[in-house]
Amino acid sequence: ANGDYHLLTGSPCIGTASDGGDMGALAYVPPLPGTPVSGTIATTTWTAANSPYIVDGTITVPAENTLTIDPGVDGLFDADVQFVVEGAIRANGTETDSIRFIKGAAPEWGGIRISGGDSSSFVYTRVSDGHADARGGGIYIESAGTRLTMNNCTISGNSATDGGGLCSYSDPTVTLMNCTITGNSVNVGVGWGGGLAILQNSTAMLINCTISGNSAPDGGGLCINSTATLTNCTITGNSASGNGGGLYNDDAATTTLTNCIMWGDSPQEIFIDNSPLAATYSDIQSDPVWPGEGNIDADPLFVDAANGDYHLLTGSPCIGTASDGGDMGALAYVPLPGTYISGRITNLEWIVDESPFRITGICSVAT
Repeated sequence: ANGDYHLLTGSPCIGTASDGGDMGALAYVPPLPGTPVSGTIATTTWTAANSPYIVDGTITVPAENTLTIDPGVDGLFDADVQFVVEGAIRANGTETDSIRFIKGAAPEWGGIRISGGDSSSFVYTRVSDGHADARGGGIYIESAGTRLTMNNCTISGNSATDGGGLCSYSDPTVTLMNCTITGNSVNVGVGWGGGLAILQNSTAMLINCTISGNSAPDGGGLCINSTATLTNCTITGNSASGNGGGLYNDDAATTTLTNCIMWGDSPQEIFIDNSPLAATYSDIQSDPVWPGEGNIDADPLFVDAANGDYHLLTGSPCIGTASDGGDMGALAYVPLPGTYISGRITNLEWIVDESPFRITGICSVAT
């Protein structure tokens, strides 16, 4: 019906031509290794031995069922379909053996849709290439009692009408720790939250998360109109064609920022639409300095922002200035190897064992 005349496994035309090859114009191509999956998935475990799982139709995990996914599993979407979770999903990878939900033969897929009042978790998991014609391109979570925890995860390259990377809506609870949300977008003329959209009585907590390179009409990095707490997060390099390059704080939002860095977002870091936002011990690019105890407005001195390295360079004003005496932002300062030099130089012999010599301030050489 769709014009694909390749031969299926088991065809009598395979290997029966005069030369021992296949009959017909299109030779048999063995299917790629993996496990095809679609339809209803009752309580079960996806294992690395059976990976990749080739998704060729909509998947539904029903209420009161749990899909467990072992480290090292890939979910490859060969069809533009949704992954619907009405029960629970536990995708717990490791640092050396992560889990991926990504496009396969299809150019995009419909994202993970979580509801039903259960608790789900992702650890060391990547969610990429999702697209939704509504909210939540990578992940959409909704309904009271539904809980999602993500730790050391990446949400990238997804798109939707709100919450290109992730959207929470209508009373769920979301906790993100040590996560990277990057390169997501809202793909309509009016929409919120390129990276994240925390909407309609949601509760969100973000700790040590990096939100970068996302875009939307409003709230390039994220949009909040619910309750959200952000601690030690770095929000940078996001953009909005309207307002709130970093954060759009909508009229129903209650937002708290502590030990965060917001820098290099356009057209501005934060846009407030008649809603409370409390920021303390944070580096926020603004003029004047954003009100709140311990806040500063100074270049955080990222190692290499152009290439996505948001660690802090020696001399960063964000080092040691967080509320607990630690560092602001998601990525703690790690000194680069070498010898740090500034001020008056009295040692006139630089030797290879002390190289590289890192110049951190104006130097003068003694005579």
